[in-house]
Amino acid sequence: MYIVERYCRENYMRQICLEDLIDLVHYNKTSLLQRFREVYGTTPRNYVIQIRLQKAKELLKDTDYSISEISDQLGFTSVHYFSRFFKEKEKYSPLEYRMKRTKNRAYALEM
Repeated sequence: MYIVERYCRENYMRQICLEDLIDLVHYNKTSLLQRFREVYGTTPRNYVIQIRLQKAKELLKDTDYSISEISDQLGFTSVHYFSRFFKEKEKYSPLEYRMKRTKNRAYALEM
């Protein structure tokens, strides 16, 4: 399962489909999902979502990239989708999260 986990970590910014993972480890769908859940406690899809969310939080807190640039780096199809995704998971918009996590309030003018 390490191969699948590593693939997810290296490719989180791309669309990862289950067939890619099946081809990688040569398991059937049920076996792959069951084994991944046993090792990581979640599905590959949710694992990638967790990686994207963590990376988004890091970029919002530690960089000056715009919300749009972060959205692009994480592989979202639009900044609006990224903002909805982030707010659904964190209960704050990306901008609100950034303002709460950084001392620099100049981001209020962003977007």
